[in-house]
Amino acid sequence: MYDEGSTGGHYGVTDSIFRDQLKPDPVVYSDGLVLAYGDQATAQLLRTIKAEQQEASQDYDRREWILPVAAIFHLRMNFLYMVQRSHMSAAAVDPPSSLFHNMNFWGRKQIPSTKAPFHHLEELVLHSFDARVLGLLYTRLNYGGAAIEEPTNIQMRLSTMSHSEFLNLVEDIRLAAFSRQSRRPVKDSSIDIEFLNHIRFLQLVEIYKTLKHGVKYADIGLIKRVIGICCFLFEGSRQCRYALEMLHLYRLIASSATTPELKLAILSNSLVNLRGKEDSWQEVDLFLEHLNLDLKRQLWARKNSTFDVDLLFETTALNGPYCAKIRTVIESQFGEYTNARHRLKSAADDIHMLAYELSYHSIRKSSSSRSSKFTAPDYLSDGIERFINEKRLQRFNERVIRTGPIAAAAPPATSGDDEDDGGVGGDADAGDEYEGVDLPDDHPLHEVMVGVLS
Repeated sequence: MYDEGSTGGHYGVTDSIFRDQLKPDPVVYSDGLVLAYGDQATAQLLRTIKAEQQEASQDYDRREWILPVAAIFHLRMNFLYMVQRSHMSAAAVDPPSSLFHNMNFWGRKQIPSTKAPFHHLEELVLHSFDARVLGLLYTRLNYGGAAIEEPTNIQMRLSTMSHSEFLNLVEDIRLAAFSRQSRRPVKDSSIDIEFLNHIRFLQLVEIYKTLKHGVKYADIGLIKRVIGICCFLFEGSRQCRYALEMLHLYRLIASSATTPELKLAILSNSLVNLRGKEDSWQEVDLFLEHLNLDLKRQLWARKNSTFDVDLLFETTALNGPYCAKIRTVIESQFGEYTNARHRLKSAADDIHMLAYELSYHSIRKSSSSRSSKFTAPDYLSDGIERFINEKRLQRFNERVIRTGPIAAAAPPATSGDDEDDGGVGGDADAGDEYEGVDLPDDHPLHEVMVGVLS
């Protein structure tokens, strides 16, 4: 048992895992590379102890063989918290463009205003996204004279459209809600703040849905694309530690610091598929959270004077999936079937009702100025401006680029605010030269940066 929130605790954790439990061939410490996935604090502390030990004489003590990697589920969780902070609003301020209004419209009272349970918050955010997109569709159908009170009327109207009419409708919604100009309108024009709040929510959650889809289908190209954008988003939301972590991750998967084989290994080993289906992938750290939950339940149900934590790990920790398969076979022989999958109630009616309400006023763009009780921030534009004005890339590269076998030691991690960049040492990849992150003129992120600012 070690304190994982301190550098001393991480020394103990790595010693326990590799020296006492796994005991790999010592050649791993000189010629191998071990991927260590964790949340932002874990990855940062691992880099800190590597920086402290880089002048050690023993291969193991230098810990150059450990490569810290930010885990994707913790990224998803912090992304949702960012959406909640930017669009939840306050209890006394509940315009229809806020998540607080949507939550109360549906009567979902179990969601706190900060750091809500992941599954409740994700459901609220995704359903609110769908309702807004549907609301944009309803406004356009209503302009055409369609009755939008009943979903059957909408279905009938869509079924009578030609292919070109439907594609034009989709393109109209895309330009209105997902273009760069809609997120950041010209300052001297009449700005509809209520409508702008909806647009910024849609564009922010679109990135989350892209990450979620990439994880579900193991599309590592989509995941890589989202990681690059997250560098700006977390910087814009002043989550500077996570912005720095995303830079470290993006450096590993998209720069010349690593070989193509290592890039593929980092992204592929971030995911696991227990059911072997095309759409059943999940993050490896989420799988670990589920495993820990199963162990806690076993300990709660069976703990007594003889069954403790040590016995739990000796007898239960590694045979859970095996026992589950045996149970399935035994139950099938007796004609029994246990469905362990969580069944969700359809949210179609809830989404339609909110979309119908939004379409009559809130999500209709006004030609004149319209105020709102809160204004959603534009994290992407703010983050790009901070990257440029505060030279975030240059400062990051100065920390991680090194041209020899030993780099200057980085300061230890501190518990200061998010503006502190301490606790970051040089990462050990293959070779003696270590590259940072660069944005050439033809790079997609460079296009995003230049396009938004222009």
